[in-house]
Parts: sequence; C-alpha cells; structure tokens
Amino acid sequence: NVNKQIKTSFPMVPSAYTLSEGDAVAFDFNREVHYISDNKERNEGFRICMKVHYVTYPKCLTGWGKLLKRLSIKYNLNARALFLATIAPGSITARASALMVLGTTWLTEKTETYLGLNNLFYVLFLGILSYIVHPLLFVIGTSYLHYVIYIGTYYSRRNIAFGTFKRDAVFFKSIAICTLVYYYLKHFEVDPISLMMLAGGYFVATAATQALGIDKTYFGAELGHCRHEFVTAFPYNMIPHPMIVGACVGLLGFHKLNGLRHEMPYLVPAHIVLYLTHMTQEILDFHRNRARYEKMSKADQKKSN
Repeated sequence: NVNKQIKTSFPMVPSAYTLSEGDAVAFDFNREVHYISDNKERNEGFRICMKVHYVTYPKCLTGWGKLLKRLSIKYNLNARALFLATIAPGSITARASALMVLGTTWLTEKTETYLGLNNLFYVLFLGILSYIVHPLLFVIGTSYLHYVIYIGTYYSRRNIAFGTFKRDAVFFKSIAICTLVYYYLKHFEVDPISLMMLAGGYFVATAATQALGIDKTYFGAELGHCRHEFVTAFPYNMIPHPMIVGACVGLLGFHKLNGLRHEMPYLVPAHIVLYLTHMTQEILDFHRNRARYEKMSKADQKKSN
C-alpha cells in the first residue's frame, strides 16, 4: 500500500527512504544500524510491508553459510518473541525483560556506531594470535590499517558508507596512536626536541582538522557529502598539506626517542611512508572517478559564483 509517513533511516551510510508500493531495500539486518521514524505526512491506513530475511554466501563456505542461517533464524524468532512480550510489561519480570531489551539494543547500536563489531572481533582475534605467536603481529596488523582505508576509499569513491568509513578510520588510527604512546611511555626520558616535535606537529594537525571540519577531513567533499571549497584558515594559509605534514613531524617526535627507536626501528618510518604515499595520491588526485569528480567540482563552483 501507499506509505508517506514512515521513513527507514540508515545513519551510517547516511541515507533514508520512505518505502512505498513496489519499493525495496536490502541491508544487513543483524549488523547495519537502522531505525524507523515518522515524516510530517500521515498515512490513510496502516503501513503493510513484507520483510524477507535471507543469507548469501559463496559455495566454498556452504557449511558456514548454513550455520549462520540457522543461528539468524533462532536469534530473530527469539528476539521478536521477547520484543512482543515486553511491549506492555505488566509484571516485574516483564519490566526487567523490557529494560534488558532496551539496554542491549542501545549498547549494540552504540558499539556498532562508534566502534564496529567487525573491528572489535578483528582486534580480539589479532590480540589472541599475537599472544600465541608474536606481539609484533598486533602492532603490524593494527598500526597501518587506517592508511589502507584512506587510500582505498580515496581511490574508489563508489558505494562508500560515509559513517562506516569515518568510524573505521578513526578506530584504527586511535589504536595506532595508542601503540605509539605505549612504546613512548615505555622508554620515556626527558627529550626536549622530541617533546617539541610532538607538541608542534600534532598542534598543526589538530588545527588543520578544526579548519576543515571532521567531515571534510575524511573526504566529505570527495565523496559528495560536502561542498567542495578551498580552505584558507590557519594552518592552510601557511603550510601545504598541514594535516599530513603536522602528523609526520609528530611521528618523527616519537621516533626521536632513543628507546622507542631502538626497540621499534621501523614502526614510525612505515607510518611516514604510508602517509606520504597518501599525500602523493591527493596531490596527483589519483582516483578512478576523476572525470566525474571534475564535473561535480565545476558545478559547485558555478553555484558558489
């Protein structure tokens, strides 16, 4: 039937759809954050929609796919039964169950929005593997992943879930910085030059982030979520590519510390090589949608004029 009232939103994309007759949307029901809300318009009757739960998997993983199918069916049936039983709780047990449903829903949504369940399982798996095999596995497997995300996203620019991209980039960059801080504190000694490089470099990088805004920092203009415009505020009016330059100076501040440099001689150089690789990609504007992006930039410039 016709639906004008109820909207389905996917904040991590971000996108929203008011699905009506003949419309369909497919998504990962168990993991992708979604919710429904009302538009200003009202329906004349009830909204009637059909939900089809399905699982897809490659033939080589048939056993794993069938296991996921069974687990998803059991989860959805039990979750739906619990939800229906707690809509109007009339007893202490029902109220406790209702609070549990609300609490786990809130916690799951916040975890997926700000951390990512896949990211947490990856870090947990890598941590266990590193404990068994060698601690460097965790350092290598988490310190440089955000550069791969930067470079791949900047190049692709197609079908990018903007919220998910920002979450993953910030998540793994945070782990990388925590790893650097750990080794820095482990070998800490008073080194004025190192401290000044850290303070100055990350001050410039932070100022560049504030000048751009978080969305443009993470390719909001390149991905079509922000207007393309040149920023002339500090430090962009003084330093070319200040975010990357500042970060590299800060990284060299970590590397300046003798103990860190001796224990992990390649940790910081690898960071800088990958940062400069991405900076070169930005300078050359190397991506597969270059012609399309140039048209978008010209259109934005005409609008601003």
